[in-house]
Amino acid sequence: MNESSKCKKHKCCITAVIPIFKPKELHFQEALASILAQEKPVCKVILSLDDDSAETTGLVKKVIDQFSENKIVLLSHRNTGQSAARNRALLATKSEFIAFLDQDDKWLPNHTSEIFKSIEDRPKTSCHYAPPNYMDEEGFFLSKDLTDRSPFQFGLRFALSENIMIWPSGCVIRRDDLLSLGGFDENLKGYEDDDLHLRMIRNFKQYSQINLATIAIRSHPTRASYSPLMLQSAEIFYRKYESLARSVGCEKEFSKRLLPSVLRAAVSPSIKINPQIYETTMKCMKRSNRKILRAISSILTGIHPSFGRKILTLLMRMRRVN
Repeated sequence: MNESSKCKKHKCCITAVIPIFKPKELHFQEALASILAQEKPVCKVILSLDDDSAETTGLVKKVIDQFSENKIVLLSHRNTGQSAARNRALLATKSEFIAFLDQDDKWLPNHTSEIFKSIEDRPKTSCHYAPPNYMDEEGFFLSKDLTDRSPFQFGLRFALSENIMIWPSGCVIRRDDLLSLGGFDENLKGYEDDDLHLRMIRNFKQYSQINLATIAIRSHPTRASYSPLMLQSAEIFYRKYESLARSVGCEKEFSKRLLPSVLRAAVSPSIKINPQIYETTMKCMKRSNRKILRAISSILTGIHPSFGRKILTLLMRMRRVN
C-alpha cells in the first residue's frame, strides 16, 4: 500500500523525520526505535542525512538493518545544515503531517497516539506539540516540563519577547502549512525553529499543546544549541526580526531574550579552558553594560580569534536597546 492510499485509509497520515549529522550510534538507534515502537504507527520514517561520508552512511545503514521495516526511507546529501535536511524530507513525502525528531532525542510510546487525539479534536490546527521530559546523556530521566505555553499562540509580541521553547522533537506540523511558508530557513544553523514558529504566528497559524510530556530531550554539551555556529545564526535571526520587534514595541525584550543565547554560544567552547569565564559571563550578562561587554569580547577574542570584532559588534548592537 503506497503512502497516498494509507492517507486515505486513515483520518490523517504522519511521516516522521530525523535529520542526521555525525550521530552517536546508540543515541540514533534509540531515536529510531522510539518511532517504530509507537502505539499508533507513522506512515513513513525519513532519515535525512546531512553528512554523506562513508562513516556516517555506514553507521546509519547498520542501525537500519537492525529493524525489519520497509517504511524507512534514507535520503543522503552533503552537509548543508539541519534546515536543508528537514526541507528535503518535507519534499519527499505526501503525508498530511510531518513529525520531527532530533537524532539524540526519543518519543515515548504514546507520543503519536496523543498527537492523533489532538488532531481529531482540533482538525484545523497547524502545529500540535508535546512538552518534554529531560534526560541526561546516558538516557536517565531528570525532569518534566509541563509549562502551559498556550499564551504563545495569542500574539506576535509574546513570541518575539519570550523564548518559545517548543522543541522540534515534540512538533507535528501540517505539511501544506510548512510548504506555504517555504519550509525552514536554510540560512540558519540555529534559531531555525524559532524562526519557523514566528513565521507561522505571523501567518495566523494555530497551535495546540497536548497535556502529557511524551518526548524525551537529551541534554549534553554537544547539542547544536551550544555550537559556535549559533553565533552566526543569532546575527541573522536578530537582523531578520529587529525591525518587526521595533514595530510591535518590543525591541528591548527581543534583544534581552536573544542576548543570553548569543553569549552562551560564544562562551561554551571555552568551558574546558576556563570554567570561570562561563560562570562570570552568565552572572554579568543581566547587567550587560558596555564595559562588561567589551571585557567579555576581549576574553572571547583571545580564546577564539576568528570571532574577534564580530562578537563585539553584535553584542553592542543588541546592547543599544537595553
